Amino acid sequence: PQLPGAGKDLRLIKNILVNSQASIYKQSKFHQFENPTVDQVRQAILDYVNSISAHGDILLFYFSGHGCIIGDNHFGFCLTDTRLNAESGFVVPLSVLGFREVVQTLSAFDVHPVFIIDACFSGATARAIPTIGALMDHELYMQVAGSYGLLCSSNADTASIDTNTGGVFTKALCSIVSEGLSDRQQRHWPFITLRGLSSPLQERLAQEGSSLSKCYIVGPDLPEIPIAKNVSFKPQSVYFS
Repeated sequence: PQLPGAGKDLRLIKNILVNSQASIYKQSKFHQFENPTVDQVRQAILDYVNSISAHGDILLFYFSGHGCIIGDNHFGFCLTDTRLNAESGFVVPLSVLGFREVVQTLSAFDVHPVFIIDACFSGATARAIPTIGALMDHELYMQVAGSYGLLCSSNADTASIDTNTGGVFTKALCSIVSEGLSDRQQRHWPFITLRGLSSPLQERLAQEGSSLSKCYIVGPDLPEIPIAKNVSFKPQSVYFS
């Protein structure tokens, strides 16, 4: 079924990344795809990896929409041409974009991906990431690199909440960035990072009575990824006497 809030989520994310006082990214670096097909997203990823000029690039990949579980309990992105089996009602695996495929493709070009996913079952993405747990099979561990960031809206077996004004997860995330981090410690952070966003996001979702997000930071080589400026930043004062 159509998700009334997915388009709103895209506009919210675009606002905090490139269109607000907190934004740190250039408009030219932001590429959006609204209601794309599986082939359109695959081609966009291929075009990206073929255009990079250096190893160690960082890709911030945001997705809002339907998610599903395919194969041996791995996550799939459902796009507009995803098909269902008429008899069983299950998703046809060949008609979705497998998260594992995306990870392996980016790894082949030494790209550090950071995924922010607002979709049902999005916590299942952790199964494709090395060192997260026994769910990881040895073959994939040998194929992919070791630095990833994941911020997911739900567990591997739970749904995400969508509303007419956007997904609960994305709205909470964007509200935190717009307001900035102002507690005693975080107000001294000039930027809001993926790690720094995780705890306030959990607290906000808990206060709203929503399902808590899942955050995974994997690999010592993953740098602190700035999502936006901290609009509540206050430099720490040091007094000499």
